[in-house]
Amino acid sequence: MQTSPQIKYLFSHVQIGGTVYCLIGQRRFSFHFLAVFVIQFSAFMMTLRRKNIITHSTWVAIYSLILLYGSAVAYIDLVQHSLWIMVVLSNLSTVLRVVIGINKYMLWAGISALILLQREMAIENDYFWPSLIFASYILWISGGIYKVANS
Repeated sequence: MQTSPQIKYLFSHVQIGGTVYCLIGQRRFSFHFLAVFVIQFSAFMMTLRRKNIITHSTWVAIYSLILLYGSAVAYIDLVQHSLWIMVVLSNLSTVLRVVIGINKYMLWAGISALILLQREMAIENDYFWPSLIFASYILWISGGIYKVANS
């Protein structure tokens, strides 16, 4: 995709966040169906782009909107079901995969292990998640600045 490094980094973050959310899982399947919609619709848009029915900038704009919609649904579920681990693991995964370049199979195996560990520990400390979320956003923003500066 020919767009700015900042947009690529954000797109990668949303895509990785969607995968993390699917790994965490919920009894509600709204987000899972939405993830399939995003994947299928983007494939359809790539076909339209390849046939020159839409421009590249139109494709990027529409893709941004459907990713934004998927993110909104994920964050609604995040707040309703206290899925704070999703934020932390999404930020961590983005830095590990996009900035550091860790192998995707190693990444998802490690993230799956962390999800299982978190379920076993059932951490419910009032100070634990906000501080971990804050630290993960600092890591994510720093990783983005580093990635963009070195692109």
